[in-house]
Amino acid sequence: IGRDLVLKKAGSIHKGLCPFHNERTPSFAVYADKNRYYCFGCGKKGDIFTYVQERDRLTFMEAARFLAEYAGIQLPETSARETAETLLQRRIVELNDKALAMYRHALKVLPAGRPAIQYLIGRGLSAETIDAFRIGYALPQWDALSAKLQAEKYEPATLVEAGLARPAKDGRRIYDYFRDRIMFPI
Repeated sequence: IGRDLVLKKAGSIHKGLCPFHNERTPSFAVYADKNRYYCFGCGKKGDIFTYVQERDRLTFMEAARFLAEYAGIQLPETSARETAETLLQRRIVELNDKALAMYRHALKVLPAGRPAIQYLIGRGLSAETIDAFRIGYALPQWDALSAKLQAEKYEPATLVEAGLARPAKDGRRIYDYFRDRIMFPI
């Protein structure tokens, strides 16, 4: 920031005219020890990445590339395959979170979960332990989970990839991997 603006040291900060709005007296402060800036006039604040984004109207990745080039640092290249794998991994985590919520709901709310909760209590687990370990129940229907998730626009292939469903022998449908089971998330 000091290469773009004239900054004067004022105690532990550096002050200068804000590059984001017109002003006559300095209200832009750079906190070198925190690697942050703040303008008391317009309220803009952030780090070097947000500064370059605001100054040049760039996305975060464009600002990161600009700063890396400026500093002589080579950023690792991400391929389209790596990006697709990252998106798939996020989708799988999201699916498993939704499955966990559905299994917990089935155990705690649905009548079909009553025998499972009675079994857990009979084994000495308290309601607090069941909640702490986020224990759930997979309904006995062959597609209770997969039908609900497909209705939420999740692809069958992603459900299979996440380990929540299996393809049927005919290959046209999927069915839940877990049915009529008490579920302990890992």
